[in-house]
Amino acid sequence: MKSLLKLLFLAIFAIYLTLPAPADAVTPEKPLGFAPKKTAKHLVIYFHALSGVPQEPFLVPIKGASIVDAVKSAYPGAGFLSLDYDPAQVLAGNFSTIDDTIKAYTKEFPNIQSISLCGSSFGGYTALSYYTRASKDVQSLVKGVVATGVPDDLNLLSKSSKDKEVREFLLHELTASNKPTYLKDRSLSQIYKSLKKPTNVYLIVMKNDVIVPAACNKDLEANLQAKGCKVSIEKIDGGHGFPSIYFLEHGFHFITKDAKTLN
Repeated sequence: MKSLLKLLFLAIFAIYLTLPAPADAVTPEKPLGFAPKKTAKHLVIYFHALSGVPQEPFLVPIKGASIVDAVKSAYPGAGFLSLDYDPAQVLAGNFSTIDDTIKAYTKEFPNIQSISLCGSSFGGYTALSYYTRASKDVQSLVKGVVATGVPDDLNLLSKSSKDKEVREFLLHELTASNKPTYLKDRSLSQIYKSLKKPTNVYLIVMKNDVIVPAACNKDLEANLQAKGCKVSIEKIDGGHGFPSIYFLEHGFHFITKDAKTLN
């Protein structure tokens, strides 16, 4: 994670020179996004990792490609929105700011007919959690979620993750909540017990991940399927981080069937 952060911030200045024109300036209140066509019918919403920034999907994670490259390939002409968020608020289940931001953004694109959610690490947790709390008008548009390195069992993660920042964040929130079962209650498996509208979920699991060990999400697939979600899991050799964009493209196609017809 630390090496990824270094890459993120070293590339930050280069990003401003190479990004497509954003819909809004990048500030904590305004997301980074673009839509090549104002008539875009599909919108991809991305949630960055715990220590990431909205610019994350525009960077080069592996093999000379980026998250945005996968988005453009799967959904030509679609809109894209990379959100900033408060991890503590997400953990507490407060998604009002995220929901308001998405609703405001979609108003700029009245032809939006469908949405894909995507996230890496805690961003994947955020995408999956948000879906259960999204307003009805947003949730009705969501075709599914693509997530990589996503944690489910947060209590186990707080003890087993090799990333000090991850452990400290979770333990701090556990202490602040003054509730012994806080992390257990905020597991995705627990959250999805109240799911009323199943969705498609594509999970990418890195076999040698020490930031989010496989044991932290061993029951996630079964628990999502138990609530009617259609789930596909790709298990890939390697550690925590971004896989090849091939898997992201495959994920987008899985959750929206024939993705290239949605633009």
